[in-house]
Amino acid sequence: MKKVLITYNLNPEIAKELDGKVKYVLPEKSGFRRKEVLEMIEDFDVLIPNFSFYTDKEIMDRGTKLKLIANYGVGYNNIDVDYAKQKGIAVTNIPHSVTEPTA
Repeated sequence: MKKVLITYNLNPEIAKELDGKVKYVLPEKSGFRRKEVLEMIEDFDVLIPNFSFYTDKEIMDRGTKLKLIANYGVGYNNIDVDYAKQKGIAVTNIPHSVTEPTA
């Protein structure tokens, strides 16, 4: 079963959808700090950061099992996509995560 590390506090209803499909770890409160992710990442196949968590070379080098970074956000500004490509790590985002006007 794939292991997924989620850097932010996920809605409990959404988390229930993952039960039995993947093994996942998510923070109990607002989000994991960078140091916490660096300590855990080597055991995970998938990283799901949000837009405020920068995923760089250091994170990817520690995540020796990483196959996918699934960004919870519209863009990729928080991910070193070029380095992920070099490492063979797929990167996705959620282009329609912001569907309501913010203005």
